[in-house]
Amino acid sequence: MKLVQFWKNNTPALGLQTPQGIVDVQAEAARRGLSVPGDMAQAIALGDTGLSAGSPGGGRSVLC
Repeated sequence: MKLVQFWKNNTPALGLQTPQGIVDVQAEAARRGLSVPGDMAQAIALGDTGLSAGSPGGGRSVLC
């Protein structure tokens, strides 16, 4: 998997490239009731903490 940025409604959005296609990280996090960075700039600014955001109870995050 690889982090990617794509455009959604004329704004940058954070995505996760998988063999099946690109997953909208914010949409998947919302579906799971989690909070994650909204775009690549936020993810980079938060570093590893941002990438593990949205992993309740130490479980897997939506990004991993």
